[in-house]
Amino acid sequence: MIFTKNKNKITDTLNTVMKRYIYIGIKSIFLLLGFVLNTHWGMAQDVSKKNVNAMRCSAAIKVDGEMNEAVWKTASVAGNFSMREPNPGKPATEQSDIRVVYDDVAMYVFAKMYDANPSTIAKELTPRDQLGNTDYLAVVIDAYKDGQNGVGFVVTPRGVQYDVKYFPSTSGGEDASWNAVWDCSAKVTAEGWVAEFAIPYAAIRFPNIAQQSWGINFIRKYTKNRETSAWNEINPAVNGFLNQCGTLSGIENIKPPIRLSATPFLAAYAQDYYDKKASPAHSFGKSISGGMDIKYGINDAFTVDMTVIPDFGQVQSDSKLLNLTPYEVRFDENRPFFTEGVELFQKGGLLYSRRIGSEPLYYGKVNNLLNSNERIISNPATAQLYNATKLSGRTKNGLGIGLLNSIAAASFATAEDEAGNQRRIKTGDLTNYNMMVFDQNLKNNSSVTLINTNVFRNGKDYDANVTGLEYNLRNKQNSFSISGGASASQRFFKDSLDLGHKWRLNLSKLGGSHTYGVGYNEESVQYNPNDLGFLRAPNERSWSGYYIFNKYKPFGKFNKFNLNNFVDVGYLYKPFAYSSFNLSGNFFFLTKKIFAFGGNYNLSPLKTHDYFEPRTNDFKTYYAVPEHYGVGGFISTDYRKILATDVSLNYNVWDEKDRWNMSLSFRPRARLSEHFFILGNFGYTYANNEVGFVSKRTTSIGYTPALNNKIILGVRDQRVFSNVVTTRYAFNNAMSLNLRVRHYWANVRYSDFKTLGNKGVLETTDYQGKNTENTDLHDTDYNLFNVDVVYLWRFAPGSDLSVVWKNEIGSFANRNNDPYFRTIAALNDEPQSNSFSVKMLYFLDYSTFRKRS
Repeated sequence: MIFTKNKNKITDTLNTVMKRYIYIGIKSIFLLLGFVLNTHWGMAQDVSKKNVNAMRCSAAIKVDGEMNEAVWKTASVAGNFSMREPNPGKPATEQSDIRVVYDDVAMYVFAKMYDANPSTIAKELTPRDQLGNTDYLAVVIDAYKDGQNGVGFVVTPRGVQYDVKYFPSTSGGEDASWNAVWDCSAKVTAEGWVAEFAIPYAAIRFPNIAQQSWGINFIRKYTKNRETSAWNEINPAVNGFLNQCGTLSGIENIKPPIRLSATPFLAAYAQDYYDKKASPAHSFGKSISGGMDIKYGINDAFTVDMTVIPDFGQVQSDSKLLNLTPYEVRFDENRPFFTEGVELFQKGGLLYSRRIGSEPLYYGKVNNLLNSNERIISNPATAQLYNATKLSGRTKNGLGIGLLNSIAAASFATAEDEAGNQRRIKTGDLTNYNMMVFDQNLKNNSSVTLINTNVFRNGKDYDANVTGLEYNLRNKQNSFSISGGASASQRFFKDSLDLGHKWRLNLSKLGGSHTYGVGYNEESVQYNPNDLGFLRAPNERSWSGYYIFNKYKPFGKFNKFNLNNFVDVGYLYKPFAYSSFNLSGNFFFLTKKIFAFGGNYNLSPLKTHDYFEPRTNDFKTYYAVPEHYGVGGFISTDYRKILATDVSLNYNVWDEKDRWNMSLSFRPRARLSEHFFILGNFGYTYANNEVGFVSKRTTSIGYTPALNNKIILGVRDQRVFSNVVTTRYAFNNAMSLNLRVRHYWANVRYSDFKTLGNKGVLETTDYQGKNTENTDLHDTDYNLFNVDVVYLWRFAPGSDLSVVWKNEIGSFANRNNDPYFRTIAALNDEPQSNSFSVKMLYFLDYSTFRKRS
């Protein structure tokens, strides 16, 4: 037992102190803010930057990995790289020489990466936009020299292309889903390897002025030493990445090109739904669809992206799971249009793009609208998108503007009565989703952002609006920041208005070996951004702090070390009531032999008052979760080896008899050749005597005995297996075959039931969780199996042919504690869906047609 003495007294004291000092705490933050402004904001930043001069070329450049053109021999050389890791600031192990030339169409880069043993160069072959066990060279460009927004073009020794868009780390740091059309060639030589880039101006945003001066850096990955180096030194102790670029000069009298491209597509689908218990067992369907993506550069800074009648049928299957919590599960966005070039729209965290074309508003309520003799024969789980449009860019004065608009069709379920008569039931209105972002860059990597989102429904249902303001202010050394924001949500019902707010304030010390910070966050009861955003729960306020220590340079047998510690105190916003107190932390070591290991801890020395688990929504009732703590650890072996693995283990225990949980994960990986790679991700979780919500009942129908408006919590054991195997075979740098197989099984068994009493304590009940036939009502097994097979061929720049097979089998059942492998065999008896599709898209560029004419 832990912290068993004076628990209530400690909680009451903490509650009183927080009430008394909330005003003093906020006032102190602003006093500290003033101290930082007065003592640090005026400090100069003394950072020397390298310069490389680009030479204009008059003859055409053939991108073939050969320095045959005379201009290469007279171009300036950028060299003398320095390590970023493992030994920051030290000279790179091997020399690299970079040359830059340009013409009216593109800039060209020729790079020689010397290597004393070229036969040992790591050069795993991967699909485009994936980097495996390989060396690479990256060309990083910050054309506006604002230190916050840039693009990167990466190539490996096998000619695999990878491109990325960079933005401030407060919004995620980089967008690897961004794609540009550019050319490159790479090959291994007797001296190492070479790479040649042709980066058209259509892939770069730059100011429309006579003389260009861009931020630029060249990053080399030297895998055999696990070494990353840069032409202009990147100090990991300095906050920021783009702000540590060097300078590219010499580019003159170039004009932003007309940026107009279209990517029409044609897709064909064949579906089969198989249920061996149905008659007929197979239900077949087929469809052919077409649409187009259009990209148009309005000027040198702004671009419009539009998709007309979009098709997302080939995106990766969601990793569905059994959710017993009171919170919504957040799934990843896999639709390309909503993952590419969206860095502006991620500001403020007010966009969860999965809302667009998501589940109709009344999808789960159709059964309540049926007549007694009707059944549902069709109920689409997502709304059809008519179109989606993005406008985004940034002016030469650093003002970023983003506009997003999308329209989803009305949705209908189909009901059928016993006579075969059918009728449509509306489940969702024609809906317009839109978002506006205005993001102004300030000095020292600072920024201020205004965001507005709207959801308009063409019908009787409510509309929604959220407006937010975000700011991030830093001193000249990028060593201190004051950040925060505020937002207001509105839901417009026919006869009422729901109005809520959120605000936060953070003060942080950035960069260096020691970083730390404090913060405050507040969300009102009615704050709800979830029509277009994502919030797990409102009505919360919290105080938090952190301390992080980084050892960037090698010491003893280690290359690096990291230590993190966090503290968080949570309250309800209204009524002002204690909720939680948590301490947590983790550490990480990387040895010089590239063996990583670390650990973590979490500690809640006071009872947690969980106001969400009872599902009452009135914030008058809570479940008092006992004090608990947990520890965990992991190891990770050297990914450069043919075989490697990650293993992690976590264990948590509560101050309650026999209540604990543990989780184990095992992630082996095998690089069977430079073409063939396999990754496994095997996870197991076991929760013993877990406590969670079961039901709130007011009737005795089907139950023994009757429940008199009591909240029922169950004591349960839960086992979860989540196993994923991913393989890829890259035929070359333009063609690959990928396989993803996932099996997920969750087994839940209840051993006891309790009612929730005063002050969150559990009380005994006669309820047994069975109906009058003595059948368990709450035990369940969730069994899910997915297969995704994807063949992808990039047959021309920006043009792809993809062939996809997707299979899904899933069921909810009570399988009476069947062993795990028997649950896999049981999938043969469950309904399954199969989808086979072929999709071709072709990139058409205006500048190419103009050249041909």
